[in-house]
Amino acid sequence: MYVDREAGMANGDTAKRVKLRDRYEIAVDEPLPNFDNPPAVAYKVRHVRDEQRDLIGLICDPKMPTRFDLISALSRVETPYLMNIRDWGIVDWPPEGRRCPVFIFGRPEGTRLMSSLEDTFEPMREEAIVDLFVNPAYQVLRELREHDITHRAIRPTNIYTGGSENGRFTLGECASAAPAIAQPFVYEPIESCLCMPAGRGLGTPSDDLYSLGVTILAMMIGASPCQGMSDQEVLEAKLTKGSYGALTHQTRISLTVMEALRGLLNDDPMERWTTDDLGMWANGRRGSPIQQSMESRASRSFSFMNKDHYTCRELAHTMSTNWDMSVTIIRDGTVDTWLRRALGDDAKVNAMNDAKSVAGEMDTDDNVVARSCIALDPAGPIRFRDFRAIPDGFPNVLAMHSESSGTRNEFAQLMQYNLMGFWDESQPRPRVDLVGLFRDLRRAREVMGRTNIGDGIERVIYDLNPHIPCKSPLVEAYYVIEMDQLLPSMEVMATDEPDTRHLVDRHLAAFIATHFTSHRGNELRDLDNQADPYLPVLASVRLLSNVQEKSRRVIPYPKLANLAASVLEPTIKRFHNRQTRKRIIKAMNEAAESGRLMEVLAAVDNVDVLNNDEQHFHAAMQEYGEATRRLTQLENDKLNRAAIANDLGAQVSSFVSGLLTTIAFIGIFAASFLF
Repeated sequence: MYVDREAGMANGDTAKRVKLRDRYEIAVDEPLPNFDNPPAVAYKVRHVRDEQRDLIGLICDPKMPTRFDLISALSRVETPYLMNIRDWGIVDWPPEGRRCPVFIFGRPEGTRLMSSLEDTFEPMREEAIVDLFVNPAYQVLRELREHDITHRAIRPTNIYTGGSENGRFTLGECASAAPAIAQPFVYEPIESCLCMPAGRGLGTPSDDLYSLGVTILAMMIGASPCQGMSDQEVLEAKLTKGSYGALTHQTRISLTVMEALRGLLNDDPMERWTTDDLGMWANGRRGSPIQQSMESRASRSFSFMNKDHYTCRELAHTMSTNWDMSVTIIRDGTVDTWLRRALGDDAKVNAMNDAKSVAGEMDTDDNVVARSCIALDPAGPIRFRDFRAIPDGFPNVLAMHSESSGTRNEFAQLMQYNLMGFWDESQPRPRVDLVGLFRDLRRAREVMGRTNIGDGIERVIYDLNPHIPCKSPLVEAYYVIEMDQLLPSMEVMATDEPDTRHLVDRHLAAFIATHFTSHRGNELRDLDNQADPYLPVLASVRLLSNVQEKSRRVIPYPKLANLAASVLEPTIKRFHNRQTRKRIIKAMNEAAESGRLMEVLAAVDNVDVLNNDEQHFHAAMQEYGEATRRLTQLENDKLNRAAIANDLGAQVSSFVSGLLTTIAFIGIFAASFLF
């Protein structure tokens, strides 16, 4: 991935052009609102070497995930009917005051089918719909299927008319935002509508075909279906009548188009038309419209929260939106009785019994309600209070709502309860497409159980979203998505925020743990050290030093090195000798000029110097202790002169007396011997 570090911002916020790789100039003062694809906004782009190219740039929302992982595959899609990426990068963007991703596209020659879903237009003839829209859309979806890509943004406001061969329509781009995040409820299948927008997931080709079916209907009636209805009203209509009935309400439809709509808007993804079915219909093959697949309806309603429910999916939705009130009807068996007597569905009864069969500390109200919603509506998302997502939507939910303590806690709890495992077991058909994701989620469950820095929920966010930028406040504004971008961004950060007192927080540690796995030592463990107050500071600089030294090309970062020296300054207190401290501070400052973090660290973390200082300190302490003991003795002697004199006099007297006695004895003995 490329990052434009020289973004051409010579005049700061007043710059009129932002350069991308010295190849494109994005006109900050020339927005193109007609080509916006919310949340991305469009601006005019000039190719530096070929001004004849008519280009636009979509500036993406830096706080939302984009589909960087699609870029390589999309570049291999060969069709004139898809607005495809010409280039991309990351630039300093004055209107936002930060770095943002930008995608470069060829400017569509036509106009949008609808500027807003509230607009109306002249209804199209069936033949024109098939020729101008269905045939090119079929070619696009077939190409996307071959490259294992889902579009997830098919709607009238993302379609351009008359701009390609023979005036055929062109599908808009699909990479500037998370899949389906901007899709209105009308254009999404029921199970997707039940999710948080970020939790809709990558989806399958079946989801794109559903959106295509709604778009065909919009072209037929000259307006978006269900205009004037709120999202909740659209959802309830789909739950009650099925998608086909809710969207085509009181609309006259020919048998030919009815066949396609019933196939495309089927609420059972396994019975919904495939891309091949669409192609055969577009090429003239006709059959009888299939009967719309509807969920089994009970003989009598289940009344809950002042609503009558006739299907399990309706009841599961109401339970999920009235979480605390649902516990009673689940635990007292009321739902089981309705399933057995009114619906006659023993399989659902058994599923509910499995949902309630949890023991010990897992038997909580939240767990039982979540499992019951899955049992009643296994095709729907995993719901846990306000968290609602298909498993492959989990990564985007975490990426968008990582700062929400509520979302993080709910995700942690549903992982603890292994709701994804229960959801997987409840699926009527194996989800082979999710095997890899479930492996990653099982690993994430283990990682979340570890609380040390570099693990926990932060690590899970980056493990599941390898293409999202680091969310650390230290570098968040610089849009760091790869390790090669980290230190250059921190160099700028050191210039902008010279008073920063720490260099690695939980998000930055988790980002490094995900993207720098092969070159780490014990630094992450040392960052959590509570016994030695200086070790975490040293570990943070050592970790960044490893990143610098293991780069493909070692680049000096003097501003960051000076900031590191400032952050390391408190560790000077480990040294006892004042002259040693002065020498180390001087050595650190000199090393910082080199821009090498390793040299700054070496100046303050030299084991030989530290041990030598410690030895001299202990020797000085011993000498000081001996001197103190002697001084204390002298002071005590000064205060007790009389006692000392008496003791000394007694000792002298005793000595003199003994000496005289000895002399006397010697004299007597000598006299006796001589005489």
